[in-house]
Amino acid sequence: MTKQSQLFPQRDSFLVLLTACGAWFFGGVQLSVTLLGTHSAVVDLLNQSSWFWFDFEKYWELARRNAETGLTELETASWVSVSQLVDLGTTMSYGAFWISMGFGFGLERLGVLIGRRKTMVLSVVVLSLFTAWSAVATALWQLLFLRVLTGLGVGVMVFTGFRLIIETRDPAAKPIMICLIAAAGYLGVFSLGALGAVTEITPGNWRWILGVGACPFVLIPLIWRCVPEPAPRPAPPQSTTDIKTLNLLSWNGIVSPLGRKLIFGIALTAVPLIGAGNCALLMIPWADQAGTPSGAPSLKAQVALAWAITGVIGIFTADRLAHGACRRTIYFLSSLGALAAAQYAFRYSEPLRHDFLWWAALLGFFNGAAFGWLFRYLSKLIPPEWHSFGMDLCFVMGLWQVPCVFVWMITDASVSLPAGQTTGWVFALGMIIVLFAPGINREKATES
Repeated sequence: MTKQSQLFPQRDSFLVLLTACGAWFFGGVQLSVTLLGTHSAVVDLLNQSSWFWFDFEKYWELARRNAETGLTELETASWVSVSQLVDLGTTMSYGAFWISMGFGFGLERLGVLIGRRKTMVLSVVVLSLFTAWSAVATALWQLLFLRVLTGLGVGVMVFTGFRLIIETRDPAAKPIMICLIAAAGYLGVFSLGALGAVTEITPGNWRWILGVGACPFVLIPLIWRCVPEPAPRPAPPQSTTDIKTLNLLSWNGIVSPLGRKLIFGIALTAVPLIGAGNCALLMIPWADQAGTPSGAPSLKAQVALAWAITGVIGIFTADRLAHGACRRTIYFLSSLGALAAAQYAFRYSEPLRHDFLWWAALLGFFNGAAFGWLFRYLSKLIPPEWHSFGMDLCFVMGLWQVPCVFVWMITDASVSLPAGQTTGWVFALGMIIVLFAPGINREKATES
């Protein structure tokens, strides 16, 4: 493949990559903050608020008995009534963060109007400020509102980092560069998990993790020095054929070769995103609900550690295998492994069992492998001249499917077992889609 000229000088490429990795690292930190701290925060804020009926002592006693010895039929009915509000508040907080992060991806386009550097700095300021403010919230509605604003900042920050890599590297280097920033996101989850494993996160001690989550402001000097402004946009295509190809909202755009490729790209991108956001990471709040009342508050952090570190391994393993093995088989087997791990963990295991961490680690590995394969596949599927537009569209539309599932979860008022069993089947959908996806060699892939 012919190497394209880079948008920025080679001497600045490392700093640009470092900035993008930093953005995704702190995005992973925010995701970990949301998953590790939200349930404890909701329980504490409901206990402090006079707006809701909530018997904290009853809830805590039933939670402890449910995790350790099981409940009688009468106690189960009481448990459902007293825990429903906690489940709803926790799920709404997750949904608020993910949905607003999706909107933040759209706000990244402000970089065209006011400059990318100013937009990214503003996103980091918003993210840091409102995360710190969340640490002193005194009511549930305050926490939800502040997490919405935080999600907007995260969306702008991580998507700008993704775009930097798309625009500054030639097609041959893009997959490994994107793998690096994705691994940085996993390491962000890992770092907070490691911290939570040694410092308890409980309803009486949860504010510190939000304070730690306000640390992305350290990126501001690096952003101001290293983030370049967008290059001038190319002139619009002049030929009728090109105009029809790019107009994806029309029927001609959908049935065009580029349109069909983007549809499959969006579908295959949505599968690991939904799997990570709505299935794998549901293990963390589930472990919180079971471990904290049983005297094991660090269990949720251990699950985050297991999921994140094997996810990093899975990303680079699949990316390397995509060079010399059948790409279709890699994605199929990754989805099959994730499906098996998710269904077994949510149906036949539970957080207090010794094997639960192993299943969380397996799910993290296979979910990460799907991401690693995806970066390699999209770089081959989308023509080089449309890499920025096509990969942006695939990830934005794929990400938007995650909050759509959260909306369903809010109506179901559940954050663990039923939702995990149901959303785990998304990996089976990926196994079907990849059988018909274009641009995947059945024989060994060749180097570009």
